[in-house]
Amino acid sequence: MARARKRNDYKYLFNILFAIEFFGMAVSMIILLAIESPDSSDNTYFTVFFTLFFTAIFITAYVQELITHRKLTDIIYYSFIFLGSLIFFLLFYFLSNVFTFTLVIYSAAMMCWTFFRCVIYLRTTRDFSSIDGDVDDKKPALVTMVLLILVMTKMLNVNFASQIFMAWSFIPAAIISAVILLVVYALLRKTLPPEIKAKRVSTWNCILIAIIIFFASFFYCFTTVGIANCVFDNKGPTPIECTVLEKKVFSGRSKSYEIKININNKTEWIKVSSHEYYYEIAKGDTITVNYYSGALGIEYYLYEEQNS
Repeated sequence: MARARKRNDYKYLFNILFAIEFFGMAVSMIILLAIESPDSSDNTYFTVFFTLFFTAIFITAYVQELITHRKLTDIIYYSFIFLGSLIFFLLFYFLSNVFTFTLVIYSAAMMCWTFFRCVIYLRTTRDFSSIDGDVDDKKPALVTMVLLILVMTKMLNVNFASQIFMAWSFIPAAIISAVILLVVYALLRKTLPPEIKAKRVSTWNCILIAIIIFFASFFYCFTTVGIANCVFDNKGPTPIECTVLEKKVFSGRSKSYEIKININNKTEWIKVSSHEYYYEIAKGDTITVNYYSGALGIEYYLYEEQNS
């Protein structure tokens, strides 16, 4: 009884810490999105605050899991999930594109580890009615998705000539999903049917799980393809001179500073830095945009900041 009460006390403490940290992170993000200044130094303090609160969330989650799970295998698992992901997050904006590709692979590996860890737990315990924190805890899956979202935000700075590779990504996503579902069925086929009958899990629940697995596979596939296309492109750029037709700031979850140009007989919006947008580029200017053929044949454009 005393141990259960102590565990509940810990739960309340961690809930309070999470609430404070999420509030601080949210406020920092809102201020960052609201700042219009082209001077990046104006964002420094709020970027630091956001990073500190984000780091605190990872560390708090890690400590919470270590208090609950004392097995060596659990400690190793949660260390990879929280500490490993935190290291990737902190280094993300400072290292090369090869590091970004490694980050995608790491995120995919952690997601697979998390998923099959749950499956093995269900197969071992044969208990679908009282799933404990090992399975029901969503934090590891959320953390690995954060890494994927980081890479996807970096991909937004790449101007692909065509988004057809996203459509082609459905094919490997379908294959990967089918393999995962077959493996899960092979692992649980002797356990799952009676438990499904006992819990009255409907066919729609199974379909929903399959859809989630498919879309998770799809996001990893098209992100990996897009990053690999840029990272392993060794052919070098082809400079193309273009005239700036229009300028616009797009506001969303993050500000995007873009210029409208006509390149290869097509109109494109090209992303630039806030400094270039406000100080270096004006409507009617002639600028140089680099064209890349892509390692996988997926063409893209980049405007690289000029050193004056």
